[in-house]
Amino acid sequence: MVGLLINKIFVGVSVENMDDFWQLYAIQFGCGFIPLFFLYLIPTRADVRKVQREMSALNEKVDESSRISTTENDLAEPLLDGKLREK
Repeated sequence: MVGLLINKIFVGVSVENMDDFWQLYAIQFGCGFIPLFFLYLIPTRADVRKVQREMSALNEKVDESSRISTTENDLAEPLLDGKLREK
């Protein structure tokens, strides 16, 4: 679709006129290098491992802080009249 658009707007190659067909090949060749500019966005294995270690440490902290004590002193009665009453 993009190639057709480039041909219609800039080059104008048709079945009857193939004189500028080389320009389409030159454009195709040049556009083939565009993805190389985005390679830096792919993380390295070291980057992935670092993030995984950080996430694992963060998950351990969250797990420790979210443990609920089940002793009698920490238990609360259910909501009564919209207020939480402790034993």
